Amino acid sequence: MAARRLAIPVVGWAAYPFHRAAFANARHGSSSMDTLVSIGILAAAPWSAWLRALTRHGGN
Repeated sequence: MAARRLAIPVVGWAAYPFHRAAFANARHGSSSMDTLVSIGILAAAPWSAWLRALTRHGGN
């Protein structure tokens, strides 16, 4: 639970500039490194939460 509380500000507030730039680039039909970073953060956060939930209950 503590890990989730620490991760939410990183995914939301600290990564906001990346998300904002990725959204602006998407509106213009282009992409940049900010887009890749934003997609990586948005993919890694739920994946990490899922793995954390699996390993907490006796998984490998």
